[in-house]
Amino acid sequence: MRQWVNRSLEAEIGYLIQRSMWRYGYASEAAGGVRDYALGVLRLPRVVSLIRSDNLPSQGVAAKIGMMRCGTAPHAGLEHLFYALDRRGWNAGTPDDVR
Repeated sequence: MRQWVNRSLEAEIGYLIQRSMWRYGYASEAAGGVRDYALGVLRLPRVVSLIRSDNLPSQGVAAKIGMMRCGTAPHAGLEHLFYALDRRGWNAGTPDDVR
């Protein structure tokens, strides 16, 4: 989804997983697939995630799919951690047949 982050329109990866399905890897698998589609097929310059500072599992998902914490950003009246991955960073760790 497109999201305004610090006055820039960004492509955000987000997810909501039912609590009974947590810790099975579904969020990482889904987020990784969206990342690959956004950067590989749509050729977007980067993807971002806005994550609450108390949401450690989502911070782990962002890190697992290669995103780096880049600072903070206000969203929906709350301060969020801002994670991002650009296409160059993604290409560096992606097999040629997926790029």
